[in-house]
Formats: sequence, structure tokens, C-alpha cells
Amino acid sequence: MVSTQPRAPIEYVTTGIWPEATLRDDAPVQVQAAQLFARNLRAALDAEGIGLRTLATRVGVNHATISRALAGLRFCDAATLARLEAGLDTALWPTYETTIGYRTPTN
Repeated sequence: MVSTQPRAPIEYVTTGIWPEATLRDDAPVQVQAAQLFARNLRAALDAEGIGLRTLATRVGVNHATISRALAGLRFCDAATLARLEAGLDTALWPTYETTIGYRTPTN
């Protein structure tokens, strides 16, 4: 039987530590977006000077859910993303242009 579950983003890492790692060439666009999301979330947490539990309480999301998305163990769903962006008052999910152009060589 073929699994319909998507692979965890971190499974596409070739070298380095998520989310700063290098991804495999066959990493789908949603993995690239998840990597940029994790980088953006880490930067927002650092800028606010808060931890995962504080953010979780602020936005009403389980801290383990945020932790797994930050670690690349799962994808962030739309409801969680909306709560995180509202709670941090910043965009976290990358735009189409930054995701598609992220690993596209320039001509």
C-alpha cells in the first residue's frame, strides 16, 4: 500500500541542521516553504524575546504543535499559521515568489 501521508519536511535534509540545512534537490515546494516558515518563526520568537510556551499561551495553540512545525517534523496547518501570524503580528509563511524562487537558479 502506498502512503498518502506527506513526508516530514526534515526528511528532505541532506546536510546541516533544520531549518538552516541544505535540502535535497527533489524537495517539493511545500518543504521549501516549511523551511522558510521555520526560519521566520524562529526569527519572530527571537525578536519578541519569547519562548514556545509563551507563544502557545498567547495564541491558544499547543506548544508541542508549534515545536514540531519549528523542528520540521510536521507541516503547519492553516488555522495554526493564522493564529501564529496574528499573535506575532507578522507574516510567517513565505510568499509564492520567495518560495518558488528560493531554489531556482538564475539565468
